Amino acid sequence: MSSAIARSSNALAVLRSGRMEVPHLRYRLDEAEWAAFARALETPAGAGTPPVVVLGLWSDTTDLHALVMDQYATMAIATVALQNGRYLALSPWAPEAAVHERIVGDLWGAEAMEARDTRPWLDHGAWPVIWPCAARPVPRTGAAEAFEFREPVPLGGKGGEALLIGPVTGRPEAPALLRAGVIGRHVRHAEWRGGYAHAGLLARMGGMSVGEAARLAGRL
Repeated sequence: MSSAIARSSNALAVLRSGRMEVPHLRYRLDEAEWAAFARALETPAGAGTPPVVVLGLWSDTTDLHALVMDQYATMAIATVALQNGRYLALSPWAPEAAVHERIVGDLWGAEAMEARDTRPWLDHGAWPVIWPCAARPVPRTGAAEAFEFREPVPLGGKGGEALLIGPVTGRPEAPALLRAGVIGRHVRHAEWRGGYAHAGLLARMGGMSVGEAARLAGRL
């Protein structure tokens, strides 16, 4: 058994140690089980593409949910209760979770402890409230803090340049702002930010019937 497959089996085995809930394939973990699950997501050195990936994170104001999939397209949901609005981040072991943690923070205000990145992703300061999907959204009373990209790799003296692309380009790709540090033909650093066309569907669906919510999603 390769280390990658071993990691896949271990991560899902830890997940399945929790209590299965309806809907099926969702497992409730306590704090210790969630921490073990998070550590099991780490890719062994030299294993290449992680066999278990985090597809998304969301909250319902009381719990944090993570949808994961292994290399065999087996999917499962891990659920852990928020502790005073906090949960242990997955991004230290699964970097692809970082953007999802930032989205959860913007929409529900849930804090990812030990996260790789806690900057806003969707909230650009234009919303009338902070944490619009939280049980009690907070009215925005002032301008949001200016978003700052992290510093790119040093380019001075190497003939490099920093390129800023988007968020509106006129091409069919999703609106996003990309900052890249380029030396010659090589990209040495890249960072992007999305959310420029965020439609707030979750907040708008609150109180709707299933049919009404389906029609709203269908229009998009």
